[in-house]
Amino acid sequence: MANMEAHFWDLCDRATRYNDAHFQKAYRENASDDEVIAEAEAFEQSMVEIIKFVEANPEHRETFVRCFCDLVLWKRSVPFDLVAFCMRRLRFPEIPELIHRDAEAHKGTAYYADHMNHWSSINHAYLDFVWEDADCWAYYRTRELNPEMVPALTQQLTSPDFQEQFNAVRALRSIGSQARSALPALNALLVTASEAGSTNLVNAIGQAVESIQQTEAGPAKRCAAPDRPCG
Repeated sequence: MANMEAHFWDLCDRATRYNDAHFQKAYRENASDDEVIAEAEAFEQSMVEIIKFVEANPEHRETFVRCFCDLVLWKRSVPFDLVAFCMRRLRFPEIPELIHRDAEAHKGTAYYADHMNHWSSINHAYLDFVWEDADCWAYYRTRELNPEMVPALTQQLTSPDFQEQFNAVRALRSIGSQARSALPALNALLVTASEAGSTNLVNAIGQAVESIQQTEAGPAKRCAAPDRPCG
């Protein structure tokens, strides 16, 4: 067990080194886009290796849960996105349960203010129908932002929940021209959102429609900035 935990931390340290190198290239060395993208891809692959390692050793699940809990509690320093990236795939229920307890215990404190963005990022990885950061990572982009998702996303547009609607609109924008079948539903939602005065949703729908109507496939964003790759 000790060897498994040690290897887990080695993988986390490797991810941190790649993320630091990405930051260095992006902000301090005036590196070329190709160099920045190469470091971003190396960082992503290092997180994929963590997922593969955990999935390959299910008998050590308890150890891995404890390690991820330490990361949520900031007992070890890792890149902002690492826990959310891994939990989108691994889905350990102990992690959102820990976040809920930690948030309740520190409500109204500076600790809460410091941690809330990190908690929110991780929670999105669990709750989003299509992860809000899926378009930033090739590993998830191919799984979540593909034409096979369009019918389900189109159905999400009819949800009474604003966040579900917004999530579907963003995903359809990223899928681009291959989401043309969703245009009637997007236009119907645009009317409803305009009548309700939902400016953010109206703007998002406009961007999605523009992306889908382009000749080429919609934007497959490659993240240039580390930690919070694409907003």
